[in-house]
Amino acid sequence: MTRTFNHTIKCTECGHTHTTESEFGRWMRHHPQLESMDGIVCFDLDILMHRYKHITDGKGDRSIQCVMFIEIKSEMTPPTASQRDTLYMIDQVMRNRRKTVNSTPRAQAQRFDGTDPRHLTKVWSAMLKRDVTLQMYGGHLLQLDHTSPANSKQMVWDKKHDITHDQLIGLLRFEIDPDDPSRTLDHRRRSADWSRMQRLPGID
Repeated sequence: MTRTFNHTIKCTECGHTHTTESEFGRWMRHHPQLESMDGIVCFDLDILMHRYKHITDGKGDRSIQCVMFIEIKSEMTPPTASQRDTLYMIDQVMRNRRKTVNSTPRAQAQRFDGTDPRHLTKVWSAMLKRDVTLQMYGGHLLQLDHTSPANSKQMVWDKKHDITHDQLIGLLRFEIDPDDPSRTLDHRRRSADWSRMQRLPGID
């Protein structure tokens, strides 16, 4: 179990102290597959997910950190026009995903000089005192037909993907692709960009 939820509020009617935690936050905090000991950190903005992952691929071992923002809407409430616009802008800013044969990244914010920002994956970690690789997967919308994944029969991701409870766990663990919940998330490094890889003679 993750750490105790400490934010409280005192009721002016009954005088009792209550936590200000949402049902979704309580569900996450008690779920055994989303424990802090597994490298998962959650900031309630609605939700800013940040996960530390250790990856082994063809080039060896490395550590990466994954980040995405999630807007939560209970009772299938749609976001307002201004909320959609804000989410879309945050989505662009919080992306540096490279294009691969298995992914077509959404629009991303450009640097002031107009260059592609997707090579900027190294950031300084004040806690680790070193540069780390940061994979940013933008902003996403999660709609529940009730108040929590525990009591909802329907969950919709980005207004077009009906997802299961297990898929939601996979998304929050950065094991399922946030841009396409039907795919697993592949963090393996390629030996070269797909566009630069040599082809057999005579094959276009």
